[in-house]
Formats: sequence, C-alpha cells, structure tokens
Amino acid sequence: MVLGDSDLKQINGRVSKIYKKVVGKRELLKKNLDSSGKYLDEALDKLCMLKNTLDEIRPFSKSEDTYKPYKQYVKVMRNSLSSMLEEFDSGMKLKTTGFLKEFLLKYTHFFHHLTMELKYLFPNGQMTSSQTFGRPYAQEWWCKNFGSE
Repeated sequence: MVLGDSDLKQINGRVSKIYKKVVGKRELLKKNLDSSGKYLDEALDKLCMLKNTLDEIRPFSKSEDTYKPYKQYVKVMRNSLSSMLEEFDSGMKLKTTGFLKEFLLKYTHFFHHLTMELKYLFPNGQMTSSQTFGRPYAQEWWCKNFGSE
C-alpha cells in the first residue's frame, strides 16, 4: 500500500503556489525593498529549495505502525507550514519596507530549516527502512521555533 501521497501533494501544491506568486512579483517587490532586496532573493532561494525537496519525496509502503507517526509528523508540518506560508504571503503584500529585513530573515531561516529536516527524514527522497517519525521533541521543536502546533 502506498502511503502519504495526497498529504505531500497538498503541502507541495501550497508551497509551489506561494513560490510562483512571489516570484511573479519579485521585481515589483524589490523596488519597494530598497536595500532589503537581497533578503527577498535569499528567502525565495530557500523557498525554491523547499519546493524542490518536496518534489523529490516519494510516497512509501510501510506498516500502519510506521504510518501513524508519519501522519502525525506530516500533520504538524502541514499546519505549521500553512500558517507560515500565509504570513509570508501576507507580508509580501505590504508596501512598507521598515520591517522587511527581519521578516525575510525569519522566513529564510524557516524554509532552510524545514528543507534540511526533510532531507534528513527522506534521504534521496525516500524513507529508509530504518527511518522513524515522531521523535519525542518534534512537536515541541515546531512550537518553540515557529510558534504553532
């Protein structure tokens, strides 16, 4: 049985949509950003890396024992990522530039860290036979670093 395909497609679809939307407005945004333009480029580079990493992940066949913690991880990731993407998208609509350096650095860090986490959990885009999800501190880590459950 193949597991996790619809969950990953939903997550990747949302990331791809936001990425395309912001890239489409990149030049207009950079005009408003003044010296913070390089931070927009860095955030978009990390968002692109996240999108590409999600593209590489393949669904897997596993027992229900492995699937349950995987589903819990994906649920926490999906909720946190959805919230962060909403905030990122909303922030890109604002016309003021004073806050943007810190704002963009926050999302650059988030996109990078999530990409590294996914590469760890899915080496070469696949779950290894010895890989497990549901590390005890995973939800605590999300809450501490990104403020959502």
